[in-house]
Amino acid sequence: MKYPKLREIKYALTALFKGPYTTRFPAEPHTPFPGFRGRPTPDKDKCIVCGACAEVCPSLAIEVKDNLSANPPTRKIVWHYDRCNFCGQCERLCTTREGVKLTQEFDLATTDRQTLTDGVEKELVLCAHCGTPIATRQHLLWLKQKLGPLASGNFSLNLLTAENLGLGEHNEYQPAITELIVRQNIFQILCPKCRHRAAIFNQTGKNLIASIDDILSLISLAGPKSCLIGLGNVDRADDGAGVELVRQLKKYKYRLPLIEGGETPENYFGKIIALRPQVLVIVDALSNNQVPGKISINLPMDLADYSGPGTHHTSLADFLVTIEKDFAPRIYIIGIEPKSVEFNQQMSEPVKNAIDYLIGRFAVFGLCTR
Repeated sequence: MKYPKLREIKYALTALFKGPYTTRFPAEPHTPFPGFRGRPTPDKDKCIVCGACAEVCPSLAIEVKDNLSANPPTRKIVWHYDRCNFCGQCERLCTTREGVKLTQEFDLATTDRQTLTDGVEKELVLCAHCGTPIATRQHLLWLKQKLGPLASGNFSLNLLTAENLGLGEHNEYQPAITELIVRQNIFQILCPKCRHRAAIFNQTGKNLIASIDDILSLISLAGPKSCLIGLGNVDRADDGAGVELVRQLKKYKYRLPLIEGGETPENYFGKIIALRPQVLVIVDALSNNQVPGKISINLPMDLADYSGPGTHHTSLADFLVTIEKDFAPRIYIIGIEPKSVEFNQQMSEPVKNAIDYLIGRFAVFGLCTR
């Protein structure tokens, strides 16, 4: 057996007289060195719940939860410490630089994993038109403060600031029967998509029709040079919405050309071509995974890739292509979101309400008597 090296004898004697190099944890508390990466702790006042930390977390230990059914809606960020690897990315890339800080706490041992969580919950602001989550109220107010005078060009930030100061009414999402948006909607708190449609889309000539009232104005101006055709199968519940609207308009003495196209619109090519309308309005049930009864305005180009259920002998897209080949009227499609298109079922209440709403607008423009 070889004699131990002198260096090992030195270490042995040092440990004998001075004690071990390691601390006496857990018998005694341990204070880590400066810069130690321990448990990340969110600041409930300075965290704006933007979700940036969840995007950069490599171990997916941070979760963002939106509760749209709450009043008001909320967004919550939850830290799961049982999955955290204490990398420090959440602190380094925090939007405000103060929303979360790594502490020196390292002893997280427990027998209940449910206790290894922490989080911050803040009020969530929704688009006033479509109901899409935008950001938390505190996040938007932080942006307003960060941008300073540059924020004056953003109506949403200005309205939110006014609400926060008690100078305006609380902007809440109100589910609408239509998804139409007009220029005036720009004075609401909107998501980027709706703001784009309100401020730019209707100004570029791509969609000159922004509402049902715009279509009815065109019909009034065109007079006999307009035509309204209702499509659908009345034996398949909500699919017969277009036909039902035409029948109701006949009942209320609609004074301009009407066609009950049913499920075979191709049978009426000759009649439509003979009329040669300047404005052709088609009413049909269009499924876009929206709220039943919701009304949409579409152009022929919007239906080129339509993949919803079709019950017509000739698809609506093919029907429109044939019409446009013979002459080029201004064609608009009013779509009503169906709830069911099954056989031998009654039309749903949301679709009946949508039809009643449309008839009311026709009456306002003097196109029928009610």
